[in-house]
Amino acid sequence: MILTVLILFYGLCTTGGSSAVAQADIGHRFLRTSRSLHEAAPLRPSDLVLVYTTTPSRLPLVHATRPARRGIRTIIVLQDAEEAARLNEHYGGEKSEYNETYLAWIDPAASASAGANGGPYGRTAPAATHPLHLLGPAWAMAPLLAHAAVLASSSTLPLATTTAASAAALSISEGSPPLPSYRWMLIARDDTLWRPHQIVRLLSQYDDSVATAISDHFIDYNGHELLAPSAAAAVCLPCSFNLTELLGRRHPPGVPQPSCPVCRPASGCEFRFNLCGGLTGGEYCGTKRFLGSGDRCSHSWAAGGAGLALSITLLSYFGQEEWAGCVRAQRPSTGERSVGRCLWRNGFSFTHPAAGLPEGLTRDVFSSQHMLFGNPVLRQEIFGSSADAVLGPAYKAEAEAVRAAAAAADKAAAAGMALSSGAVSHDGAESGIAIPASTRLPSEGGQNCDRECREWLLRRGVNVHLDVPYTEDVDITAAATVLQAAAEGVARATD
Repeated sequence: MILTVLILFYGLCTTGGSSAVAQADIGHRFLRTSRSLHEAAPLRPSDLVLVYTTTPSRLPLVHATRPARRGIRTIIVLQDAEEAARLNEHYGGEKSEYNETYLAWIDPAASASAGANGGPYGRTAPAATHPLHLLGPAWAMAPLLAHAAVLASSSTLPLATTTAASAAALSISEGSPPLPSYRWMLIARDDTLWRPHQIVRLLSQYDDSVATAISDHFIDYNGHELLAPSAAAAVCLPCSFNLTELLGRRHPPGVPQPSCPVCRPASGCEFRFNLCGGLTGGEYCGTKRFLGSGDRCSHSWAAGGAGLALSITLLSYFGQEEWAGCVRAQRPSTGERSVGRCLWRNGFSFTHPAAGLPEGLTRDVFSSQHMLFGNPVLRQEIFGSSADAVLGPAYKAEAEAVRAAAAAADKAAAAGMALSSGAVSHDGAESGIAIPASTRLPSEGGQNCDRECREWLLRRGVNVHLDVPYTEDVDITAAATVLQAAAEGVARATD
């Protein structure tokens, strides 16, 4: 039997035409093998890969989730290659009890494009000032880095900690596709706690041989304001849904359509256009650019703290250089927004699980009570009062910063002055303050979620977001203690 060796280069500087062809071939091979696995083998926690992007100062938050993610491969992305190498050596890498691999992404194009404002956004972009914007490029690149790292670790070559040096050699017997190294990738902020049993239950309903991105907690910018969570997200329902059986109509108003086999932007845009009746304004519909037509409406994105799940087949379609180009083409933004935009530009949108619909709990696809990703009611159940007791002062300081930024913007507008480059970006997302905190309950009260609703969330919710502010005065050690206690509770429930 002839042994064929395919060398796939994942470095940002080395992705060319021939490697793109090889990568597409690997994607199709994985698709065939993954389909057979979906049909024959139940999904297990070991089929998952968790991905976090963080900074050294916030690393204790990621470490605090270790009890809940035992046996699950975890990729932690930093912006310092030396620190990543040191942490791999210190913690033993993927073969250690923690099953962690540390990577770094340093954009090779950043130095070439650096000007007065510097960084990967180029010479003319506003300066990124908020930490989520500074982390944005690495966060957006993390799925591709993790995908390459896991493939590399399944080969005989050692894993490099930097992108430009990571090359995977996959030895494939002729006619026999390789076994996938994982089946689903989970991506969220560094203070998100995943619940393995619940996410496995959810993803077991989907075929990982299909290019799929899953979440149910979305953010939109409608031209006037950020909607979080958004009830106008340009998404699809799962292919398996029969709306005639569930809601009595094949095309019920205000409901996205099932899309088979892949959710495309056109399907999401059609839903939004119909929701708004083709008219701008109102509670959701904002501007004409947001509403759009065909597949030209504005993209939606999964809230970073709520997270998202990507199938291995979806990730196998993308080359790192093309993806990095998409990330660089954006102005300072959060990583989760960049991921949503780059999926959109490559012809993919999100599948919304609408978990409450088939169980007869709601007829509202976007019911915030029944969100499985980053539900603020479940956060309260998992963390109790300890989260707000520890983080309350930081939340208050953050709210004051929001008010100060808004007052400065109003003053500048009244004076007819242009806002400074880090104040407000072209899409309305403030560079100096955080995104709306849709993963924690507002101070004026919670959702109308009774005991039955809360018990359902405890059985089904896939993660919770502690929501530790990116401010210097926050007590990371105390926050990590809260997160670890919750992670130990998740581990006990799983055992």
